[in-house]
Amino acid sequence: MAFFQDFLTQSAALFQHKKAESDHITSFVFDYVNRHFGSDLSLDIVSAKLNITGAYLSTYFKEKTGTTFTDYINSVRMSKAMELLKDTDLKIQDIAQLVGYYNVASFNRVFKKHSGLTPSEFRRTGSSTD
Repeated sequence: MAFFQDFLTQSAALFQHKKAESDHITSFVFDYVNRHFGSDLSLDIVSAKLNITGAYLSTYFKEKTGTTFTDYINSVRMSKAMELLKDTDLKIQDIAQLVGYYNVASFNRVFKKHSGLTPSEFRRTGSSTD
């Protein structure tokens, strides 16, 4: 039963993502965040690129994708961080900066919330949240 529920949840998320990809605003956000995940990203910066308000983008993005703008950015950053932790010997503080965190404590907190492990634990165990 749990397998079936997980399958339905993942299918719904994939459908939602594919539906959002056909939308100009969400497509722009996906592309922009994936290209600039290591830079300073905010709702105001991205909404200005689209010539819309931050409040409108926030509501619109959540409605179309089922996730918040901030959660999406964090998800992209954490995925990139996991790749770097698995595939490189870079210091954790360097990885934090590469994925847009200039405060290592913030990076560690978000990483643990996202994966259930600290970056050091993740690297040591070679774990994946997939």
